[in-house]
Amino acid sequence: MDVTLQGVDLYAVLGIDSNATSAEIKKAYRDKSFQLHPDHGGNAAEFATLSLAYNKLMDPDERAYFDRTGQVKEQYNLEQDAWSLLGTVFKGIVDGAGEGIFNLDVIAEMQNHLQKPIKQGHNRIRGDKVKIEFLERVKAKIVRLDESTPPAFEIVIEEQIRERVKSIADSEDAIEIAELAKKLLVKYQFENKPEAIWSLGQGRYSGGYNPTTVTHPEFCSDDFK
Repeated sequence: MDVTLQGVDLYAVLGIDSNATSAEIKKAYRDKSFQLHPDHGGNAAEFATLSLAYNKLMDPDERAYFDRTGQVKEQYNLEQDAWSLLGTVFKGIVDGAGEGIFNLDVIAEMQNHLQKPIKQGHNRIRGDKVKIEFLERVKAKIVRLDESTPPAFEIVIEEQIRERVKSIADSEDAIEIAELAKKLLVKYQFENKPEAIWSLGQGRYSGGYNPTTVTHPEFCSDDFK
């Protein structure tokens, strides 16, 4: 049964407040699961949604992500993005290395490239958190002498804070995707054997031929002949 939580308020599913404790979440789940369980005449789809919502809220990282973004983090999308990132990094290395790729530890090179978005993400998060702290201090200095005066400046500050919070969530996503890509990368290896080097410039192999490491010239595109 395909059940999605995208666009669903996890707290509303369990009938609890957003500041509910873990104990309150568990109690709400027990009460609702008894009502919705198919064995008790409940709806299977509603019970599946309840169970998924419960699991998301009981995971601190998943709950924090939902609280920040209002969205549910789905592993499938993360893996898809991670494979896409790996493809982009690999293409960049192939294009940049040329024939030197046959003497390059491609996997190690990709691991190094994946460190860049991780480092950049952490730097952005630190900067955004500093900015949020600054904006909160500015907001605390705003005093409306007349309660009937609209909170115009507070609204501006709060919008800036929301932008920074979203930026932090985006950076955390980028870091998680890069970290997952590093884990997926261990499923591959790139064999480097110096005796089998394809020369792009001369359109031939120099040294011995090893079909496990290079492609035979007759199968190369016209651009590489």
